[in-house]
Amino acid sequence: MKKKFLHVVFFYISIFQIFSLENLDIEMDFKNQTVSDIVFSLAELYEKKVSIDESLYEKISIRVKSETFEGALEKLSQKTKLFISKEDDVYSVSKIKIDKTACSPGKYNLISENVSFRAVFDILSRKTERTILYDDLPEQKITIRETNQSLEALLSVLVMKLPGFVLENKGETFYITK
Repeated sequence: MKKKFLHVVFFYISIFQIFSLENLDIEMDFKNQTVSDIVFSLAELYEKKVSIDESLYEKISIRVKSETFEGALEKLSQKTKLFISKEDDVYSVSKIKIDKTACSPGKYNLISENVSFRAVFDILSRKTERTILYDDLPEQKITIRETNQSLEALLSVLVMKLPGFVLENKGETFYITK
C-alpha cells in the first residue's frame, strides 16, 4: 500500500513539474510582429502581468527560446534595447528609461534608442507629471542619452533634432511648435 501511495505521489510531483509555468521551455517564432504583441504573448504564456508603453510599436521578427519569462524578455531586450523593471508582480517594459536623479531635484536621466519623438514626449510628460504639447511631428526616430538634465534642457536637446520646431515654455507647460 505504501509503495502504491509513493508511486501516486511521485506521479503527481512529476506532472506538476512538467506543467510548471516557472520553467516552461518554449521556442516561438514571431514574424513581423510589434514588440508589444510579443511581450503580451509571452506574458500570457507564462501567466505574468506586464505594463507597456507607446514606445513598443516597432515591428520585428525574432525567435524566442527560453525556460523562463525573464529569459524570454532578456532575449527580446537584446534585439530591441528594452528597459525592464519589476515592481510587486508586474513587469514594466519600455524602450525609454527616465529616472529622477537622486542628488539633484528636478533633474532627470533619459535613455532611449530608435524611438519616435511622439513616444518620448508622451512618456516624458507622464513621468515628469508636466504637460508637453506638440504640433504634428515627423515620423523620424531618435536615440538619446542625457544625464542630470532639467526637463527644459531635455526638451531643448530633442527639439534641436526637429528642423523648423521651437520649444516654448508657458509656466508649467511646454509647447513644441513650428
